[in-house]
Amino acid sequence: MAGASVTELEQQTIRRVYWRLIPILFVMMFFNYLDRINLGYAGLTMNKDLGLSPAIFGFAASIFFLGYMVLEVPSNLMLHWLGARIWLARILITWGLVAALTAFVWNPLSLYVMRFGLGVAEAGFMPGVVLYLTYWFPARYRARAVAGYIIAGSFSAVLGGPISTSIMTSFDGTAGLHGWQWMFLAEGVPTILLGLFTLYYLTDRPAKASWLTKEQAAWLEGELAAERAEIEQQGQHRLIECVLDIRVWLLAALFGCALVGIYGLLLWLPQIIKGMGNLSNIARRHRHHRGQPQLGQDRRSQVSSRGGLSARRRRDARQRLCREPGAGPRVPVHRRLQPQCRQPAVLEHQCLAADRRGRRRLDRAGQHAGAVRRPDRAVVHRPDQGLHRKLLLGIGRHRWLPARRLRHRRHHARQAARDGIDGRDPVIRRTLTPLPRKQP
Repeated sequence: MAGASVTELEQQTIRRVYWRLIPILFVMMFFNYLDRINLGYAGLTMNKDLGLSPAIFGFAASIFFLGYMVLEVPSNLMLHWLGARIWLARILITWGLVAALTAFVWNPLSLYVMRFGLGVAEAGFMPGVVLYLTYWFPARYRARAVAGYIIAGSFSAVLGGPISTSIMTSFDGTAGLHGWQWMFLAEGVPTILLGLFTLYYLTDRPAKASWLTKEQAAWLEGELAAERAEIEQQGQHRLIECVLDIRVWLLAALFGCALVGIYGLLLWLPQIIKGMGNLSNIARRHRHHRGQPQLGQDRRSQVSSRGGLSARRRRDARQRLCREPGAGPRVPVHRRLQPQCRQPAVLEHQCLAADRRGRRRLDRAGQHAGAVRRPDRAVVHRPDQGLHRKLLLGIGRHRWLPARRLRHRRHHARQAARDGIDGRDPVIRRTLTPLPRKQP
């Protein structure tokens, strides 16, 4: 009965401690990883805004670990002397301030200073949390507790990209700040607030936990005291012995090599993926925006691949050319000519205005042939015969029309322009006055 009672008390105590501490540690770990790797997402636009080369960006990303490594052991000693509640809150508040102030860097040197300061501010967080868990969990439950919060790093790597790039895209230009500046502010300020909440929420030792019953606190204190006594029986180790132990250096080198691959991938992967194709920071670059064509929309409404104008601007330009004083309503304009288009032209200059290459050729031909402007009809250009057949009629490059049919089309086009009707309609075209035959 006593053993069953102790087992039930043990389960209740560990469950209450777990759900009291692990969720808040999970959130801390999430922001810890996010504020480390968000520099990789900021580099998508920050490098161009600040003029950073890949070497400068890589050094700024790496100098963080120098400050973290130097002050990691002193930070854990301070946590043991001052208590986990005060020291973890200090770590959160200072690293949140440095992460938020990174938004206002203006050159490589300022970025180096902020990244080194971020490493100094975060120093001792991860080993400090592990040390803090030894105050609350017996050895047989400690691995489960560490796994409960360390998985937040994976969540941060998966969700950090959508969160960071969405902030960068949505708030770019707001209040005169770049998107990457808003990202640093939006991800640094919550860390400061979390540090202030930690002062109220965390408890240093089980004996001070008001959220545990007396029986639960007594059982937990007894288990932890028994573990410490067993460790003390094995003797104490000095710091110099740890430094001279080759196993410590081998494990440090192994862990360091793993971090090179992990953080190298997390910090450079956003720029690597963006450089693989025509991609924006958050989605495909040709997605629909205001004033831009949607996917699947007619290709004629997009900008010409040869550098020409869009369909709407070409149409407006043609309508302005077709509108003459006293010429009546605007002449309907046919679609932009393709290389093998066989539709007849309404006006000669309409085909030329629709094609950028045709306009250049017309300019060259107009230097020799000139143009005739009549007050009762649209402008009629008169280039050479071969240019007229190839470009003005919209026929195939190797297809030729008889001379009489050519004259008929020119006559009908001028008559339609004078009467303000659509000369392309085959029904209306039959009603037009035929061109009289030449008398022999």
